[in-house]
Amino acid sequence: MPHRGLNIAAPAIATNAAVTQWLADESARLAPALTTLRRTLHQHPEMGGEEETTAALITGVLESLGLPTTTGVAGHGVVAVIEGEHPGPTVCLRADMDALGIQDEKRVAYRSRVANTTHACGHDAHTTIGLGAAILLTHLAPHLPGRVKLLFQPAEETIGRGANEMVAAGVMDNPKVDAIFGLHCQPHLHVGEVAVCHGVMMAAGDFFTIEIEGRSGHAARPHEAIDTVLVAARAVCALHEIIPRRISPHDPTVLTVGAIHAGISANVIPGRATLTGTVRTLANDARVRVREVMEEVLDGVCRTMGAHFRLDYQVGAPPVVNDPALTDLLAHAAARIVGKERVKEIDLPSMGGEDFSYYQELAPGSYFRLGTANDDPATHHPLHHASFDIDEAALPLGARILVQAAWEYLHKAG
Repeated sequence: MPHRGLNIAAPAIATNAAVTQWLADESARLAPALTTLRRTLHQHPEMGGEEETTAALITGVLESLGLPTTTGVAGHGVVAVIEGEHPGPTVCLRADMDALGIQDEKRVAYRSRVANTTHACGHDAHTTIGLGAAILLTHLAPHLPGRVKLLFQPAEETIGRGANEMVAAGVMDNPKVDAIFGLHCQPHLHVGEVAVCHGVMMAAGDFFTIEIEGRSGHAARPHEAIDTVLVAARAVCALHEIIPRRISPHDPTVLTVGAIHAGISANVIPGRATLTGTVRTLANDARVRVREVMEEVLDGVCRTMGAHFRLDYQVGAPPVVNDPALTDLLAHAAARIVGKERVKEIDLPSMGGEDFSYYQELAPGSYFRLGTANDDPATHHPLHHASFDIDEAALPLGARILVQAAWEYLHKAG
């Protein structure tokens, strides 16, 4: 286990200032172990629903700390509880752990060893930060009023799974969670910078599949066929016109067709075509309206061309809406770590989605961005890029912020 031999001891004085200094000292000693842990995870990524090895590693760390740990939650999820020695509320820290289906294009020693799979969204860092927080909090337990619940979540990238299934498995109960914090890597911020948001932070994320059925035929005799390539092309153009012309400009909305599949031969008109894509919205009215208009548009295009369609619309996670009071507390905790001037407010919500929102439906929560870039262009690649990487100095920093936020919440609430 990476933390063994560090001889971490709880601080003798449990004031905010003493704990902040203790976190700085002990997280610095923990940093090399966290780097090793993150690189191990990075070399052995697992996609949503397949995180068996990742879960085993997490479980090994938690059990070495003597924590009661539940495994196999919603697939490969792991839950642990750090009990304080004084009564109080329950604060939860969440980390996701699944990878993406992308070939790792980095040229580093710790690049992914799994073909077409890599941690291009930083979930290996999130998991490592969560484990770093667990190590530090375990040594703070004698001074904690209440408890800290740790959620290591699978399948964040898989619609309808992840947090949704964790919630259904009862992770927000027994003990009941009173507040929850989470974070995400942010390559647009440098290490030492933190971004928080009061209120709506991220969009609802829905996904769709459109099956278009026409009539196949010879490419030299198109009049005998119903060309699904042409229907699909017209459908894409029509769908992309929905946002500027059918949805209010006061309701930020994104509709993207990300993939089209039709045909395999140059001289054959295919009888079927498939389109897949996503819709991102901030307002529920717009979310409902987009789906209704998609049906209308597809019906019109297909009727005109003599084709038929089927729309499979999958409703994903709701918007991430941060609790203002918890965000104030989080910003204050982060300022203790990085300085007030380096804690930034997010002015505009992201149209990206995050299933952290499912937890926020059951308890107030706050989600923040942790800077992971430095002056090396290798750390500037955006999320989901095939060469995504981070400055690993962010790992102990993220752990410190989570621990400081949990500490301040428990002592304030207690």
